[in-house]
Amino acid sequence: MTIEKHVCPSGSLFPHEWIAEGAGFPAICRFFRSDCKKPLLVFVPGGGFLGRIAYGHPGTEPTDFLCGNLQTAGYNVLVQSYPSDHPAFGRVYPEMTVSDWGCSVASIAAEVIRREGLTPDVLLVGWSMAGRMSQSFNRSATAIGLRVLGFISLAANAPLPGLAPISDDRISLTQDSLWAVTECAPNGIPYYQRWTDELTQIMGSTGQPLFTQEICWHHYFANCPINLRGEATRFRNGKLANAINDAIADLGSLDFADYALTASIVPTLPSDAKHALTDQAAFAFFNSRRIYHGLPPGILKEISPDEWGELRSLMQDLPRRLTRFQDGGHFFFVGEAGAAATSAHIGELLNELEAVTSLLRKISDAEGRAG
Repeated sequence: MTIEKHVCPSGSLFPHEWIAEGAGFPAICRFFRSDCKKPLLVFVPGGGFLGRIAYGHPGTEPTDFLCGNLQTAGYNVLVQSYPSDHPAFGRVYPEMTVSDWGCSVASIAAEVIRREGLTPDVLLVGWSMAGRMSQSFNRSATAIGLRVLGFISLAANAPLPGLAPISDDRISLTQDSLWAVTECAPNGIPYYQRWTDELTQIMGSTGQPLFTQEICWHHYFANCPINLRGEATRFRNGKLANAINDAIADLGSLDFADYALTASIVPTLPSDAKHALTDQAAFAFFNSRRIYHGLPPGILKEISPDEWGELRSLMQDLPRRLTRFQDGGHFFFVGEAGAAATSAHIGELLNELEAVTSLLRKISDAEGRAG
């Protein structure tokens, strides 16, 4: 069956969705309000998907999705979908970069915090490709006065080119110069087919409307700016180019002090082996460099033996403390069981991020030690 992509009415948004603009770029947004004293969790989706993967389409049950569970747990959640070829957007942005993306997400989050009367505390929750903008979001959000509590990876790609390459001969662009992600077929199986099969399997036993290929095309899939992949193949000056140095600069891959601490929720199935086998180690590397590069100048000459022991113990234990494993593949956070478990993991990891931050602050407080 041939399905025409996005056959729903032009500009169609679900109830409670709206188009916001941040740093010159639009996003489809939805906000879930709960305890105004708790931080704002900002969810950003991966390549080829709208943020609706975190809250579903009309007719589905909130308990089958991450946002419904997080809201029940008392968290405020903002979901942002980057500009794509979804008809709700008035135009496309083929040259949008990861830096643009992070700045836009931070700007929109700040406006929602102001409008809703929330605290300035934010936690970024990124799935898949969204891991690429963790550094740019942290840098941008901090610059405008938000307090970033950390980044939680849901099977996310770390911001380092080369972790998710696709050979140039398999990359195609739409007529609007977006990455035709829904046409991409590594190993001969199109992404959209694998996505639909996994989502249908997850939701098939719930009695809810299935993630059929038609529903996915209409409500979830979207082609996106290829630069958001964060890989060496980039779109600039109207054409594709191989520019690894541009990708590194765009991601801020080597700007270690600009990262927030990262916690990871890691899938377990071989269908998502890249993340199942590498996420814990990848983000442990960035955490170790971020902590080391974030130490105050001269601190290691002043630190006491006990504090040095605390710091070493923390670094050795950090990968375990900031990682949770969740049964499933790339969509482990979808479905009643997976959404509930992922929500619980996020709460645990937020507590761990705050505890680690508090310990690092204590160790770094030279004046407090002297007193």
